[in-house]
Amino acid sequence: MNPNELLTLSAEIAVVLAGFSGVVVSLQRRFEDPTAMAYSRLWRLVETSLSSALFSVVPLLLAVFELGEAQIWALSSLLFAAYLCVLQVYFFARFWDLWHSAAVSWRFNGPTLAIQLGLIAALIANGMGGAPSAGPYVLAIVWYVMLSALVFARLLLLREPR
Repeated sequence: MNPNELLTLSAEIAVVLAGFSGVVVSLQRRFEDPTAMAYSRLWRLVETSLSSALFSVVPLLLAVFELGEAQIWALSSLLFAAYLCVLQVYFFARFWDLWHSAAVSWRFNGPTLAIQLGLIAALIANGMGGAPSAGPYVLAIVWYVMLSALVFARLLLLREPR
């Protein structure tokens, strides 16, 4: 499977996850008032699904400008790395109080953060290295779609502590 097909498939899956998040939220609101943790999980779900859909099509959009393949992967990698860096700062600043509560599972968030930081480093290296390739970028997109699916499952299956 070539990288463009994989990115298109990732975008489709991400859009489906974003759509299902609306269904889950409307059903949850019908039965209970959402907590701050539920709002943070919903925000994370919408952010991961929509941003992975957006960044899945970035290389396709850059191809319109007739850039070389190496330039497309380098620029896409740097854009996604910059977005993830800004997002991590925003995420920590906004949800710092929730991270210190007992409701936050570090068994999920710790490895997630470590993987995300590793992917940011790989994307930066891919964007600034000598021979950029599709591999690190596609891996980061696939990870972000999988993260969106994990957040969706947590939102759907885990009850919020009161």
